[in-house]
Amino acid sequence: MSLAKLHTTVGVRVGHVQVGGGAPVVVQSMTMTDTADARATAEQCIELAEAGSEMVRVTVNVPEAAAAVPEIKQRMLDTGCVAPLIGDFHYNGHLLLTKYPECARALDKYRINPGNVGTGRRRDERFSTICRVAVDHDKPVRIGVNGGSLNQELSERIQDYIRDRMPEWKTTHEGVETMTLAVMGCVVNGPGESKAANIGISLPGTGEEPSCPVYIDGRHVTTLRGTCDELAAAFQRLVDEYVEHNYARR
Repeated sequence: MSLAKLHTTVGVRVGHVQVGGGAPVVVQSMTMTDTADARATAEQCIELAEAGSEMVRVTVNVPEAAAAVPEIKQRMLDTGCVAPLIGDFHYNGHLLLTKYPECARALDKYRINPGNVGTGRRRDERFSTICRVAVDHDKPVRIGVNGGSLNQELSERIQDYIRDRMPEWKTTHEGVETMTLAVMGCVVNGPGESKAANIGISLPGTGEEPSCPVYIDGRHVTTLRGTCDELAAAFQRLVDEYVEHNYARR
């Protein structure tokens, strides 16, 4: 039996852990908490490390999550947990890493997918910003292979819809401005922030079946399937129904 020849990679340090360059395979796990809840997220990071996860990953999807990262890291260190902390960024990583430098310093690695950073010149500018922050803080960047063409278009359409409707909702529904909505970039990563939000959708990545699990208040309620137009329309209807049923009319 012939043995497969392994590709020689360059070793990269993520905190105190080496990845690649002949190092053993490293186990990484991701939390399922709302990252803005620093205490709960730190506790889950510690539990994962104690269970054997050599690195732990959290989603950094909103300003509140970015602001919580330094506290999460400190809580881990206070218990003696030195597992490297990885930040998973989607469409706004360039903004969060620059606006919250303490977050950029606290993380041991940034994780991004090129398809989730934008398109054309905008993608290049955002990607360059993330790389500059990484260089400034001497942090490695994990660049994925998920092109994300479908989830990029879907995400932008959904976010545009919410942005357009929110001013009207604020005038008709009490407290709707507190609603949290998550559009997750790659379904293979698990529910993540989609489950932590009031209403969230996990979008398919490149090569994945065009189906999108939807979570409402932490519970999986349906899985949407269809074309980009059909998926966007179906999720927008679910958001409309959520607003109507959960926020009293003024």
